This record gives sequence, structure tokens and C-alpha cells, in this order.
Amino acid sequence: MYLALYRKWRPKTFSEIVGQETIVKILKNAVATMQVAHAYLFSGPRGTGKTTTAKVLAKAVNCERPVDGEPCNQCPSCIGINNQSLLNVFEIDAASNRGIDEIRELRESIKLVPAQGKYKVYIIDEVHMLTNEAFNALLKTLEEPPEHVIFILATTEFNKVPVTIVSRCQRFDFKRISTKTIWEHLKNIAEKEKLQYEAEALHLIAEASEGGLRDALSLMDQVLVFNPKITVEDTLKVLGFVSWRKILELISAIRENNQVKIINEIAEVVDRGLDVKLFVQQILQYVRYLNLLKNGIEVEELMPEIQEKLKEEATFWEEDKLFHLWDDIARLEREIRYASFPRIWAEVGLLKVARNLELKPLKVANILKPVKENKEENKKESKKTSEEKTTVGAINLLKTPEWQEVLQKTREISPSLAIHLSKGIPFKTADSIKIVFTDEEPLNWIIHYKKGSQVKAIIKEVFTEALGEGLKITFNVKKHSVEEKTDEPKALTKAKELFGEDKVVIINKEEE
Repeated sequence: MYLALYRKWRPKTFSEIVGQETIVKILKNAVATMQVAHAYLFSGPRGTGKTTTAKVLAKAVNCERPVDGEPCNQCPSCIGINNQSLLNVFEIDAASNRGIDEIRELRESIKLVPAQGKYKVYIIDEVHMLTNEAFNALLKTLEEPPEHVIFILATTEFNKVPVTIVSRCQRFDFKRISTKTIWEHLKNIAEKEKLQYEAEALHLIAEASEGGLRDALSLMDQVLVFNPKITVEDTLKVLGFVSWRKILELISAIRENNQVKIINEIAEVVDRGLDVKLFVQQILQYVRYLNLLKNGIEVEELMPEIQEKLKEEATFWEEDKLFHLWDDIARLEREIRYASFPRIWAEVGLLKVARNLELKPLKVANILKPVKENKEENKKESKKTSEEKTTVGAINLLKTPEWQEVLQKTREISPSLAIHLSKGIPFKTADSIKIVFTDEEPLNWIIHYKKGSQVKAIIKEVFTEALGEGLKITFNVKKHSVEEKTDEPKALTKAKELFGEDKVVIINKEEE
């Protein structure tokens, strides 16, 4: 009979356990120094090695010739545990043996000394499934078991285990295994099994496993049944994924507000019978990668080729727009999760995201009547005078390295905080640094943000080092003076405030 890969390649020693180095080292040292505890609690996500580690530990404590805490796998005790013929190790499924009667039977059986080996090891899997009465019956036994008994409790839902049980055990939290580690392990198994494979296909499997090695091996089994050669195309079909190239094409279409391309990409996903909700989750994941790479953070779980393409795409994005894209896609993913018609939600949501990100020049026609030339000159002069009053005796530091350092240090605290701060213009006077905002919204956001108080300290630290001590840091909102008032229509003034003067094009019918 065919043996599943996750069973065939189940670790038989501590050194073969993948991705849990700290836990492995502690348990090996405990066995080597004969400081094994009477009860352990292993908690963590599925497929991360809890039960496997428990079996290796059971083998190590009963091994007749352990080497540095590792079981030899050659003595009668190790062989008996490997082929499940030794009666010293009991694996109990708490989901089907959850009552008080089963625990009472267990309490009676632990009184008997082991027929072979040093310890009787009880591995209780999914221990959180026990009833309250069963937990209470287990308490006293767990606190003071016979010297020849070791309990190993395993659970995926640690929060459901009573604190009275937790306090009587040594607790180990198994973490999700990184995509890169799983990918390397899958390649190693494929080489030993002499399989034909594409590295990118194995990376897709590792990514889909979400940190569970057992899940990764099960998915690899499915792909092998589909086709003995593991290819990207077949793996995408089995997993129901969209390729990263298609995801990048869609992100580019959003950047360019190419609505036809966006609709066609979603239609292709639906036509292939793929899950639209999973598709949106993939988009969110890759937008996250873009934001990390844009901020100079390397993403280890990505293949080098994918990382380079993402870096290339990130160069086309402004930092604040990329952050807003992340926020918008995250919101869409939450909304679509329980939607009855996910295709409609995806189409509307992605088109809305694209339109919100785009900022085209606004054309305002027929709202300006011809004015006298001397009136235009007067307005220019008054505006010039106003600007001179605003900046008199002050030096604009907007493009200085010091200001860029301030923004970078603020970005490390919070990217959104840095975005709001970047909307201000720094000026240096004789004894102060003044950050001037043209709008109250970003300033209010900084003031009320929980980490906003750190901004002044950063600004003072950077500019004091560059320009000298004794500088006072202030925030201001620039008020428009009387001289800056014009005879412009309100619609035009509002348009300039919303989109910026350089984005507004005035078309006069008389000129046409």
C-alpha cells in the first residue's frame, strides 16, 4: 500500500524536526542531562510537529543507547516504538476519549510499571477536547504522577486548556514554519525521491501550506497524483491559485486605471473555476510584499525572481498611494469574505480602488470671465507679497538630507505617521524649526496619534545634531492672509485646494 509522504518522511530523530530549533535543543538537553519533566504541553498550529516531537521524545527517554539526547533507532526499544509494537507509548485521541471514565481508566493503568524500557509515555492529542470533569480527574495525576510516567499533551487551541492543567506542565509553543524553510525541505525530499520538479511549483506548495509542513507534504502528494512531474501549471490547477505574474499584471492595471484589463483578469479567474475570494487574498498578499519592498524590507519567503519583479513594480508607485492601495485591498478582502456574489464585489471593489488612486488634471471650463490685465498684475503682486511675509527670515529645509532622515526615522515608528508628516514643510528660523501645514487634517492626525509625541523628539534629535542645540520645534497651519484673497469663483478655488494648482487647467470658450 502507498505510504503518504508525510508519514514516509516523518522525523525519527530530533535533528530531523524542521523549523522548531529552540524546542528541539531544550528537549535534547533535557534527555542528555536526565532532566526530563513529568509533563509537557505542546501547543501550536496544525502540522508544525507537535505529535512528531512527542514521539521522538518518547523514543529518546526509553532509548538504551542515546547519543547527546538523540535516540539511536537501533535498540529494541527504539525499534519497538517505530513499528508501534512497544506498549510503553500510548497515543490517546482526546476527541474520542474525552470523558471522565476514560481518564479513570488511564489513572489505573499508569500504576503499572513498564514491561520494557524506563518510562511509560502518554501522548494525549487535542487535549483541549476533554470535558471539564475529565480535566479535573486528570489534575492530581498530572501533578504527581509515578516516577515511571511522562505525560505529553498536545493542542491546537491552547486557550481552551484550563490554567490548572497548564501550570502543571512545561509548555512549548510551536511556531508556524517559514515558507522558505518548507520550500527547502520539499526540494530535499524531491531530490531523495528522485522526482522531476520545478522549483517555483514547490514554492507555491510551501506558500499554500501556511506554515504547516504536514499540509505541504499532503499538497505535494496531490500534485504528484495529478502528474508525476511537478510543474507550475499543474500545481496552480491543484491549489486553485493564480500565478504571481497575473497578480502583478492586475496590480499594474490598477495603477494605470485600466478598467478593461481589471474586468478581464477577474473574468479569467471565474472562467477557470477558481475562487474569487482566494484571488483577492492573493492580491492582498502581494500588495503587502510591495509595501515592504518599497520601504526597503527584504521578504525572505519570496523567490529571488519574484522579489526582483516586485521591486521593479514598486518603483512605479508613490509610497502614500501604495499604502492606500494596501488599506483599500484589505478592506475589500474583509467585505468579500462573506459576500454572496464575490465576482460582483471583486469587480466593483477593484475598479473603485483604481479610480480612487488615479488623480487626473481637472478641466474647469467657462467659470472664469475675462478680467482686466492690470487686475491680474495686482493679484500677482499681492500674492508675491504674502509669500514673502510667510517665509521672511526662514530657510526652507524640505529637500535637505536632515528632513529625509526625519521622515525615515518616523517611518520606522509608523508608515502612516510618516505619510502625514511628509505633508508639512519645515522652515528654520533663528532659534526654531517650524513645520508648516497647509491643511489642519494631517496636523490633527499627528497630534492625536498615540505615537505622535515621538515625532518632535526625532525632529529635534536630527536637526540639533546637524544645526546645533537650542532649537524649538513647533507645528503650524498656514493661514491665508487678506492680500491672498482673489476674485476667483468658489468652484475654481475649491478645485485648486482639492487637486493642486498644477493639476487644474482652465479652458475659456472665447479662446476656443
